[in-house]
Amino acid sequence: MTRVSFDIAAYEEMVRLTVTHDELEAGSGMAISIQQGWPIVLSSLKSLLETGQGIDVFAKPLATPSSSL
Repeated sequence: MTRVSFDIAAYEEMVRLTVTHDELEAGSGMAISIQQGWPIVLSSLKSLLETGQGIDVFAKPLATPSSSL
């Protein structure tokens, strides 16, 4: 089992969120997935708080349009 803790604290005129996810087996598949996952989730949360619209974390990247000659 792993443990996630959230610390919310006042910071100047803002709020600071610290997420700690521990009790992971170093180098395990779960640890690697979590290292990649939290930044995406937190980025979406930031967008939601700033704009009212979160990021679709499950959306596939848009294909780059090919240039025509």
